Formats: sequence, C-alpha cells, structure tokens
Amino acid sequence: MKVNKPTENAEINLLIPPDFQLNKFLYNKIGKKYNWVDRLIWTDQDWIKYVSRFDMYTYILKVKNEIAGFFEFIFHEKKLEIEIAYFGILEE
Repeated sequence: MKVNKPTENAEINLLIPPDFQLNKFLYNKIGKKYNWVDRLIWTDQDWIKYVSRFDMYTYILKVKNEIAGFFEFIFHEKKLEIEIAYFGILEE
C-alpha cells in the first residue's frame, strides 16, 4: 500500500479570536449530511456563549488557504481529558 505524504498547502490553526458565525456555518454545512441537529435551535447568543467558553477550542483546516474543515475540542479539566465535540470536512 502506498501512502501519499500530506499536501504542503494544508494547515490546521486554532481559531483566535473565537468566531461563532464560522462555527455555526461549518456545523450547518457539514452537519446537514450527517444529521447533526442538536444545535439547529441555537440562537446567536447560544453560539456566542458556546464559542466563548474557556474550555472550548476550535481548529480550522485550510487547504490552499481555503477553509476545508474544522474540529472542536472541549477540555475536561477535572478528568484531564480532551473531547472531540465535532469534526468535519467540507465537501468539494
């Protein structure tokens, strides 16, 4: 089996500052195919509160400087665990 090396035009970066509109867009766009429904009723205030949490981090995947996907981490301090809350890749 041949394994291709990752493209040199890809990068993953922590989203700073948090941007509720980007999280909301990616959740809706990617999640539609996978029936993600738990956040569909969220207001903008709910999104702002969520992305502003001290224990929540959003990382953005870019390929050729275009957004290609995301993942959200939630750090559980008491358990010393990181939960991948959501992960998704945009369709081409």
